[in-house]
Amino acid sequence: EVMTTAHATIAMAGCASPTALAQAQGRFALDWFSRAAANVLAMGMLVLNAQSAAMSPILQTVTANAERLGG
Repeated sequence: EVMTTAHATIAMAGCASPTALAQAQGRFALDWFSRAAANVLAMGMLVLNAQSAAMSPILQTVTANAERLGG
């Protein structure tokens, strides 16, 4: 993110007009939101995997108990 911000700052500093500056800021904001959304989705998938991993021993115990008790 630091490098992305540095590149955006350099690009914005080199803009020759207010319109070009607004376009550069818009590109930076859009790129940032795209990366943020991708990170949120990735974190969501990690949470789902963690929940599955946490429930696995419980499921195994319940299954073993049901078999042991004849149910």
